[in-house]
Amino acid sequence: MTDRNENYRLLEGIPTGWDDVGDVEQAIDEIRGCPSKPDFAFTVWGRAQQRGSKQARVRYDRNGKPVTKNGRVLTFATDDNHKSKSWMQEVRHAAIAELGQIELVTAPIELTARFYFARPKSHYGSGKNAGVLKASAPRIHAQSPDLDKLTRALGDSLTGVVIHDDKLIARIVSERLWTIEAERTEVEIREIGK
Repeated sequence: MTDRNENYRLLEGIPTGWDDVGDVEQAIDEIRGCPSKPDFAFTVWGRAQQRGSKQARVRYDRNGKPVTKNGRVLTFATDDNHKSKSWMQEVRHAAIAELGQIELVTAPIELTARFYFARPKSHYGSGKNAGVLKASAPRIHAQSPDLDKLTRALGDSLTGVVIHDDKLIARIVSERLWTIEAERTEVEIREIGK
């Protein structure tokens, strides 16, 4: 157990005006790497899909001519990854199944996401070493899909289901991990602006 003097040393740099003991204790937990219990948590089973790059497309009329307005050609954006739409729908279903119909969060939040991906066969030995992880297999998932695009797809999915708008995401903690179990995404949401 740590003494209070150590706790106050940990709190150097925390803004003054935090008179509530709960705020101080929560700050101590966060500094030590012990985040508070999430307000909402759920798991999305299946392979996470990233939001692809946006592609501008020209809008055409029935005659095959570009549609114009005020002398400008009208365009619309499409997503490169066609699988992202169905995965985002899975996120919404998983959130509703776990949390039910809840009142949308309107306060700033911290979003924690752990994306688990199955290791490819090339990470394992062959023959009598089948099923044994090679020494050369990477320990850290540092390849496609992009972590920022995965997180963007997750934030977009939560809008209108758990949170009022994804602009409320004030802090993101996310990581890609290897798994020998089923591919999944574990999601935790904490309100930080109560």
